[in-house]
Order: sequence, then structure tokens, then C-alpha cells
Amino acid sequence: MKRKIFGGLAILSAAMLPFSGIASAASVVDYEKRIGQVDGADTINWVVEATDDGGYVVGGQTMACYKTTYTGVVEPSGLSGADLGGNGALSAAMREKVDFQECLSHDTGGALGATQDSTSATFLEKLGQSKIMEICSTYYGEPMALGMKLQGDEEVEYSLTCVDYIAKFKVNGAQEWLTTIEDGKRPIAVKKIGDGYRLLTSRGTVYSFSNTGVRKNGVVETEYSYLVKAHFNSDGTIIAIVGRYVDSTEGHLCVFDTDGTIEVDASSASKKHFYELLPAGKDRYIGGYEYREGETIENRIEILTGYMEDTLHPLHDALSDGAYLISANKEGDAAVIATEDGALRLISYDLNGKKLGDRIITEAEMTMPLSGEKDFTIVYMDGDMNNPNDVLPVSKIIKYNRDLSVKYEYTGTGYEYIADVAELNDGSIAGAGVAVAANPNMPVTGGANGGYLRLVAQNNNEPSATNRPDVKNPKTWDAVDTVAAIGGIALLGFGVFLRRNMSRR
Repeated sequence: MKRKIFGGLAILSAAMLPFSGIASAASVVDYEKRIGQVDGADTINWVVEATDDGGYVVGGQTMACYKTTYTGVVEPSGLSGADLGGNGALSAAMREKVDFQECLSHDTGGALGATQDSTSATFLEKLGQSKIMEICSTYYGEPMALGMKLQGDEEVEYSLTCVDYIAKFKVNGAQEWLTTIEDGKRPIAVKKIGDGYRLLTSRGTVYSFSNTGVRKNGVVETEYSYLVKAHFNSDGTIIAIVGRYVDSTEGHLCVFDTDGTIEVDASSASKKHFYELLPAGKDRYIGGYEYREGETIENRIEILTGYMEDTLHPLHDALSDGAYLISANKEGDAAVIATEDGALRLISYDLNGKKLGDRIITEAEMTMPLSGEKDFTIVYMDGDMNNPNDVLPVSKIIKYNRDLSVKYEYTGTGYEYIADVAELNDGSIAGAGVAVAANPNMPVTGGANGGYLRLVAQNNNEPSATNRPDVKNPKTWDAVDTVAAIGGIALLGFGVFLRRNMSRR
């Protein structure tokens, strides 16, 4: 089921900027690639972050098949999986990872279903058939039993478990390495730190890897076991929004040391309930929150240091009343949705509150959900926000300049989902997510593949992306990455909600 940051609010359609009247961006899809399957199982990318060598690192999930063999005398006959170990009938068990196809062939209850090849299936239907979302969200890291089989004196059980991975890519999209992790909780942050890489899950577990992707011994567990949104600081410490947004003890900010201990916990005295935390430069962030005092609830935006030793000036004082944070960039600018002069607008401000850009959003255009990402990038999606699935195909990805002019623009095929984006060292944009097998422009192995693309400035002297000989499947989107909850705010007397995929329990 869905988890919501804003516990008591209804889900409404999100605001959308007018595409008519916006100058076409001088951009091109440099490439679109896919991770493919891992050990025969589908994949999905959730988070992406730029690296200092010009490339990027991705955190995602796949599935693994496990075979558990119980030995001993089975009494009574017809013992079910639920009874195993409960009546002492079976003794020692051996659990081993096997090829994913074994789970497919032993799916006696039809839990996995058959992957259809029909291109007429909708995006949500195809993604559901792939089972990657169901296994990694509904079961959320817990094994999904597929049934038991009696083999002589042995009872054999097959089960599926979600497995995380971290993958490193060069700026040209070439995959350098991919390492799986026996953890089923969703990755919410990845980063190059020192002489290696780190991945953080929503459970608050930190995994470390060498520069070549070799897993380092040991893990770090933070003192909170459920993180909604988090970022690594440059020294490996973590700033995070803790817990679901349902009461005064959740939605607060916390800073964890590299050993997982709490350095700063803003829960005790804070009246700030955060729904967003976005990078705004090295170890600097912009946070969006509801300020609650008695019956008064105000939407505010504030600039924070990554260590929360103190905060910089609250940005909301210079913004329109009720401004809702939608994105931020490395210069420390904030992009907000706010009411001003009787109109709903997308507005950008610098860290001193000076207005940089302004665009009107019309009521007629408030029909598409949007997802505000880091680096002044917004993902516009197709579909109904009231759909029980919280995955929608991308309509457009737009990367804005500080003044809200369009820098890059990408149009989706209708068969991909965008989860996260990152601005690379050269100013290009890398996106990550998932594409389904019904994608008419790109072959996908299995039901769904984690994918990634790169948007760059168009050189007027080179051909368009559709004709470039060095780009394979230029119109395709190998998949896109993401995660986690639905936030909201009422503006202009009607609901404008900003949808984000957040981590689930």
C-alpha cells in the first residue's frame, strides 16, 4: 500500500507547467541504456548521484530466488509451508541462492504470473506483470513464498526476495561495475565518498564499497530505522528526514555520524515537519516543511547546513506566503510553487530571496502529476493520481536554468518511469528509473529493466539524436529510477499536490 508523508490529506492532481509557449530546449538525448536483468531477474533504478570523475552512481533493486531444503521425517503428510518448524517434524534446513528461473518453474500458486508480450498492455499493467515493484514494495524485503514440494524425506521451498544493488557508470553510459547487496529495503542515497562508494537504505543501513565496487566488510546501522529522505555529506555523515509524516515525532531532521550515532536530532523542540530535503551545494540543503504551532500550520522553506550546527536564514521570509518547495540547485536557489498576484506560479529565488524566474500555471493545466527532483529538474507524468499504483509513465523531463528558462527537455515514450535525476560535472543530466517490456522503441529483457539516459546541449553542427549513428535506439528510454510518498498543499482555493515516490516500510 502507499505511504504518505502528509498523513491526513487527500491525493489530488498535481500542477503542470504549460508546454505551449515554452521555447524548445537546445538539448538532445545523448544515449539511453538499460542495466537489463541481474541473474535472470528484473531490475529497477531508484537513486542516481554524480561522481567526481564526471560519471555517476546508481542505487536500485532486483530479485533473487532462494531454495530452502528441510530434512527429516515429515509427519503428518501434506505439511504446509506455514507449519514448517512449528511441530518439530522437520530438522536442519539449508538455504541457497539459485537461478531465478527455478522460482519461475516452481511457482505452483501462480504468484509470479506470466509476463505478457502484448504491446497493448498499459504501463502499469506491464510493470505489475514484471513483479519487481510488488516484490520490492509490497513484501519490502521479506521473502515471498512460492510453495512447498515434498521430495522423499525432504521438503523444498522456493521463495523470492528483493535484493539491492549499486552500479557505477562512466559519463558515456558505459557500466563499470554492479554489486548486489543482500538487503531488500529501498536505496534512498548513494555517493562517492573518499576512496569508495556508499549506499543508504530506507532502513538506515549504510553499505560501503571500494572504487571498483568490491563490498567492504561490515555495515552501519543508524539509530533510526526508517528514513524518508536522506543525503550523504562529503565526509560520510548523513542528513535525513526521519519517519513518516503522521505526528509530531515524525518528519523531523536528524544528522547521523559515520558510525550511525545521532549528532543532531531536531525532534524534541522542533515544530517543523519536513516533507522535502534537496541538495543546494556542498553540504548545504534546502528543506521544505510545515510549521505547526497550535492550530496554525504554515508552509515554509529554509536553507540548512549539512551538519545542522546552525541554520542559515530562513528563506521563506522572502517568498510568497505558502510557497511549496519543488526543487533546488547547486547555487542554493529554490524553485517553489506559490500563489502570487492571484495566480498559481512556478517561481525561483536565490539564497537571499531575490526572485530569479516566474511562470504562471493555469488551472486548466493542473491535470498532470509532477515530481520535483534535485538540480532544478521536474518530471511531468501521465495518469491519474488516484490510481492505487504510485508509478506513472513520464510525459516530459525538463531541466530549468536559474531563471526558469528551459535548458533541457525530454519527451517520454509512455513506457518508462522516472525516479531520480542528477546533474553531472559537465552540466548534462543523467536520469534513472525503469522501462517495461512493452516499450515499442527499446528491447527490454524480461518484464522490466532499470535504465538510464543522459541529456546534453545540442550542437548546432551535429545531427539530431534520431539520426546520430553513435546512438543506439535514440528514441528509447531504458528505464528510470525513483522513490516515495505523496505530499500536498492547498493553493488558490483548489488542491495542488506534488507527488513524490518515497521509501516504504
